[in-house]
Amino acid sequence: MKLTQKKIRWIIKRYDEGMSISEIAFLTNVTGRRIRQIIQSYKEKGRIPMIKKPGRKRRKLTPDEKEAIMKAYKKYKFGARLLERVLDERYGIHIENCPQKALFILWRRE
Repeated sequence: MKLTQKKIRWIIKRYDEGMSISEIAFLTNVTGRRIRQIIQSYKEKGRIPMIKKPGRKRRKLTPDEKEAIMKAYKKYKFGARLLERVLDERYGIHIENCPQKALFILWRRE
C-alpha cells in the first residue's frame, strides 16, 4: 500500500501512543523495517518526514534538440524509440531519457 503524508502522521501518532511497530506494520500493510525508518527519521529530525516524488525529474528539450527531432522525424517517420537511435547515431545528439511525450507532441505540430 502506498504511503501518504496522512499515513506517516498516523504511524508516528500511534507509535507515540505506545503501539508496537509490528502492530502498526500489520495495520498499515507496510513493512516493519519501513516503519522503523519513518520513526528513526522523525526522532532524528524532530519533524514528520516528507515523501519525495517518485521517478525522474522531467527535463525540457532545447530548441536545437526540438529542431533535430523534427528534421529526423520528417525524414524517417519513425516512432520515438527508433528516432532516439537515429538522433544518436546519425545526428550525434543523445537525448538522455528521451522525453517521449515531447516527441509525440512535436510530431503533431507538423
